Parts: sequence; C-alpha cells; structure tokens
Amino acid sequence: MPSRTSVLLVAHPIDMHTDVLARYLNDHGHEFIRVWNSLFVFGGKLCLTITERDGWKGQVSLFSKTHNVDLRELSAVWWRRPGKFGLPRRMSESSDEFICSEFQHALAGLWSVVDCFWMSHPEAIQSASYKFEQLARAKDHGFAIPNTIVTTSLDDAREFVLGQADGTAVYKVLTASSVALQEFDRGRRQGPPPELSVSTTLIRWQTMRNLATLGPAPCQFQQFIRKRREYRVTVIGDDVFAACFEPSDAEASTTDWRHMAYSAPIRQVALAPQLESRCHDYVRSYGLQFGALDLAETDDGEIYFLDLNPAGQFLYIQQRLPHMHLLEATAACLVRERV
Repeated sequence: MPSRTSVLLVAHPIDMHTDVLARYLNDHGHEFIRVWNSLFVFGGKLCLTITERDGWKGQVSLFSKTHNVDLRELSAVWWRRPGKFGLPRRMSESSDEFICSEFQHALAGLWSVVDCFWMSHPEAIQSASYKFEQLARAKDHGFAIPNTIVTTSLDDAREFVLGQADGTAVYKVLTASSVALQEFDRGRRQGPPPELSVSTTLIRWQTMRNLATLGPAPCQFQQFIRKRREYRVTVIGDDVFAACFEPSDAEASTTDWRHMAYSAPIRQVALAPQLESRCHDYVRSYGLQFGALDLAETDDGEIYFLDLNPAGQFLYIQQRLPHMHLLEATAACLVRERV
C-alpha cells in the first residue's frame, strides 16, 4: 500500500494539469485536497489562529468536515495559477476591492508560514515571471540571449527593429496569459476557458514605419532567431527532461514554437552536461522546484535562451512521448518524505 501523504493542490478549477495530477495521486492512494482562491468565497473555510503558547494553527475545510486539512501537517503544496477572487454577487466597487484585498493579504500571510515542500512557492514563481529579468539572469548563467527592448517609445522601437538583421524582429507580450485568466475569472467570458497565450509576431521595419504610436502599454521586441530546432527543457526537482522539436522548413520560419508543438517531429534528447546543469541551476536560482525553459538552436549550433515559464505546460510533451515520465516525476516530488 503506498504511503499516504497530505498534499495541497492550489490551482484554478479549470486546469488540466492539476486534474491529471489529482487523478494520478488518487489512483496511487495519496491523500490530497484541492483549493483555489474563489473557493474560500463560495463555500470553503479558512481559519487561522496564533497564540503565544501554541504558535500558529491553520485549517482549510471544503464544504464538509470530511475534507479538512491541518495546514501545519502538509507534506507538500502544488501551486499552479489559482486565479483571482470571484465574488458571489457584486456589491459596490470599493466593497469588492476591500474583500479581495483582505483575502489576498490573509492568504499571502498563510502561504508565508506553511513550512513544507513547495512546487513552487508563489513568491518564487512571481519573482521568476518578469521576462526582462529572466533574460538578464540567463545571461549571467552563461546562456546566449536575443537582443531585446521593452519600450513605450515608437522611435526607440523603430530604431531597434531597423538595427536587427534584415530589419526584422519579433513582438512578444509580457503578461497576456495572466490577463486572459483574470478576465475569465471575473466572468467576462462565456464557455470554455480562453487560449491563455498571445502568439509571438514577426515585425519588419517596413511595418514599424507605418505605425503612429505603440501606446500606451510597454511593448517588447526581440531579435528574430532563425532556428534550426527548438528545445523544451523541463526541470522537476533535481531531474531535467529535454524534448527537441525538429520543424520542417516551413515550420522553422514560425516565430512561436506553440504553432508546431503538436505537429513537428519531437524526440527526447540528452543535453550536453554543461547545458543541462545550466538549465537546472537557472531554475533553482529562483527557488523553484519546477520550471519549463524554451531554447532555440541556430544553424551554427548556438543555443539561445528564450523564455522561462515557472508554471508551464508539460502534459503535451508526455502525450507525444509517453516514455518521458514528467507527471510521475512531479508526483514523486510531491509525495516524498519530508526531510
């Protein structure tokens, strides 16, 4: 009989990765409870106390006494995009803001005192989510990085694009995924959850010449990397899994690997030891136990760091390469004995 462990899954209720992970834990006899931010408003219970004699105590309850968790007894927390706070009915705007602010403060305080294995702590995920800082850190870790500008100035953007090879660059958003999820959480979209991404877009200097303004949000432009192949490197605890996409000539011209994720030939690869160590150390430098890196290799063999997603997707890799046991590695980290 597998050892039973108390794992807390903190994730949006519409999250396929958490659905699959929960089913795997359940099938293997591991005890867990799943919560998300809006749950506490609609029926879940949160109770925290602290006394000089006993220290802090915390409990999460889900609708009945049969689903209670003593937060001090957790062995692990899986954290993946728990969403914003949805309120059962709209009051005044100021009241809504007050309620959400109080929840955010209470839960942030709670997560700061839960002492167990995290995959990964929200503070670590947040610090690893700033795209420009990712590039600066990647350079410090020895990765090649694309030339990049983040600007609100059309003149600066034009000058940057014109200065790239063939006057060609790419536009990449900074936060669209989280914004789309927030809109869905607020009930402004109907039906299935939105596509939580905006494709990387090819930009040429001729296009920039016709623009009158960027306004008003900052825009990120990068050097266009003409790639021969792309890598998705997934770091799970101490393990590093690398998948290589080998697109056709037509697919190789795309600016966004997601367009070919389900069509281009894919295989598991062993990274060079130095590169594997670099990927692992980069992820762990943020205090993360999970991270998905996107790398691109050019025709001359140069490998560029493109992006880190601290709560990225991995199931599509395992669906195409079943022998890459990413789900199993994730579960193994969560149910391991505390040290």
